[in-house]
Amino acid sequence: MKNNFIKMILIFMALLLVSQTGFCDTEAVADANPTHTELVVMMIKFGKVMFGVLIASVIIYAILYIWNLIVKRSEKRVATDLSLRTPQNIEDAILFFINKNKIK
Repeated sequence: MKNNFIKMILIFMALLLVSQTGFCDTEAVADANPTHTELVVMMIKFGKVMFGVLIASVIIYAILYIWNLIVKRSEKRVATDLSLRTPQNIEDAILFFINKNKIK
């Protein structure tokens, strides 16, 4: 499943890059090919924005995946009854906040 998804992304990126003569300048593309209407130019811009969103999402996913691996290896967090307990009054809530945030 992952391989198919990665292949689809790579094919989309290749098609997007191959179909553009001037990748960053859509007005130059429209001027070079007068058959392009405003709709085609808008679709090209939308495709570029979605490509940017895809790249940003992959970068964020990679950063969070690596961070998760580092955090899981560095410390073992054990859920205690204290951390899962709801404070019943103001004093418990203040003590819970101080203990949770390690305020001295």
